[in-house]
This record gives sequence, structure tokens and C-alpha cells, in this order.
Amino acid sequence: MTNPGLESRRLLGKKRFSSVGSLMRKYPVLLFDAYGVLVDKTGALAGAPELIAHLNASAKPYYVLTNSASRLPATMSAGFKAFGLDIPAGRISYTDIDVGI
Repeated sequence: MTNPGLESRRLLGKKRFSSVGSLMRKYPVLLFDAYGVLVDKTGALAGAPELIAHLNASAKPYYVLTNSASRLPATMSAGFKAFGLDIPAGRISYTDIDVGI
């Protein structure tokens, strides 16, 4: 069964991109900004919990980037988990990351 949240098409400026699945096939690693993409101050954005669950189940490498350097990745991971996003601390970075590309 296809998850409509993962397979929906969205506009990014004037360019249109395909499903998350096509991005997963095209790129060896996915990077996400935390605030405004996955969460806002009220909680997880629509489709974010399903997206993260899908990435975790697929073992696709991904990282969540943030400029919130005042909080440790473990603290941020716990906050994301409270919003329904199971993002391990090792996938959260606010500095340079080495993704092995």
C-alpha cells in the first residue's frame, strides 16, 4: 500500500520533484533541516513521522541538521521522539558532518 504522505508531489520554488522514494533512489544520503521541514514549535509537521519511520525501516542514511547548537543531539532526539519522530542522536548535527560520500 502506498503512503500518500510519502508519495505526494510538492512544489519547491518552480521546480517539481517526485516522490521521496525517487529522492531515496537518486541520492546516497538525505539531509533535512529540522525546523520548518520536520517540526515547528507545535510539533511534527504533517507526514514527518511517516517519513522518518520509512527512512528508519529502509536503513537509508539520513541526517537532520539544525542550528540549535545550545542543545545536545541526545536532548534533541528526545524532543523529536516526544513529537513522534524516532530520530537517533547520531543522525542529528549542528556542525560539519561526515556522511561518507
